[in-house]
Amino acid sequence: MKMLLKKNVLSKKPNGFTLMEYILVIALTSILFLILSQAIAISLRSWDIVSSGTKLIRDTEVGFALMTRDIRQIRDTTSLITANNTELNFIDASGNPIQYRLAGNTLQRNSNVVIDNVDNLLFEFFDANNATIAIPIVGASETNIRTIRVTLTVSPASQSMVVRSTIMPRNVR
Repeated sequence: MKMLLKKNVLSKKPNGFTLMEYILVIALTSILFLILSQAIAISLRSWDIVSSGTKLIRDTEVGFALMTRDIRQIRDTTSLITANNTELNFIDASGNPIQYRLAGNTLQRNSNVVIDNVDNLLFEFFDANNATIAIPIVGASETNIRTIRVTLTVSPASQSMVVRSTIMPRNVR
């Protein structure tokens, strides 16, 4: 009988995992989680870049549309107060004074920020013959401006966008 007991004890197979197996599983799981977390981090950064680019485009479109609409609404040929390469100041059809200028890196409309991250704002002026006007006539006398071209360069971190529009004010003929 003693012999029988000894055989049973020796023939039993272990039912658990060894310490080495646990360590191996933990190491492999850690490596897998590290790889997955890096993939998630890259995806989040990509999402952030895309969404900031989308916001930039949307904000620029809205601000630029506001500016072109305002310029189109210049009251008459004597309503241009200031017109140079970096600033445009005029009276609109409702009699409200409107000024567009670049302050630092923001496009401002009457000191309210319209668009952020603006690198360059350029106004160009053309007469009735579509010839460029270097120094336009503004103020109380009739202006010689018939068309205004606005060029805006917007550049946050790694992107750059140039928006340009040629505007013919309705009441300036």
